[in-house]
Amino acid sequence: MSPQPLKALLLTSPGCVHCAAMKKILEKFATEGLITLEVIDVASQPEVAQRHGIKSVPWLKLGTLEFSGAQHEPELRTWITQVHSVEGVGAYLKHLLATDDLELAIKLTRENPEWINSLLLLVADEDKDIKLQLGVSAIIEEFEGQPILQNNVDKLGNLATHDNPRIRADVAHFLALSHCEKARGVLQQLTQDSDREVREIASDALRDASH
Repeated sequence: MSPQPLKALLLTSPGCVHCAAMKKILEKFATEGLITLEVIDVASQPEVAQRHGIKSVPWLKLGTLEFSGAQHEPELRTWITQVHSVEGVGAYLKHLLATDDLELAIKLTRENPEWINSLLLLVADEDKDIKLQLGVSAIIEEFEGQPILQNNVDKLGNLATHDNPRIRADVAHFLALSHCEKARGVLQQLTQDSDREVREIASDALRDASH
């Protein structure tokens, strides 16, 4: 059975060259059955831009993904095929962090709690650079003590035995942020870790939790 066409919302304004180019690309995708397209002129419906917090166009909502500014056909076609996969959302979050759009990454993760699975995929990525590592941490830290983190303590615990001590250290930090009783057992184990930093993070977390 063919997948349902993805919903796409494009905000444009009169005289915007990039808007016209994006509209043409998306109309092509619509004729291919990849998307259903709604185009709104913000000059005639400014309340739509206000509702989405949009300050410039073109702006595109593609399923759960959001894009500001001109986008090219190959990239958009790729996002359409990846939008429903854990790996695809991970690639999108990676894209947002690479382009310094942490605020949008946090907003969309809050709106789509299942994206935590994609974040954990990035946590486990041994090849990520320091910028991505810090960005992923910044997103997860926004959900300290919240269900989105507490409900995924078991998944975090599965990463607590990762071969890479940097990843185990991050996991200890995130488990501490969960403020979840269920995390104590894993943190207790990590106090015996072979890596000093991991031991310290886990020990500090348990000490703070007991006060």
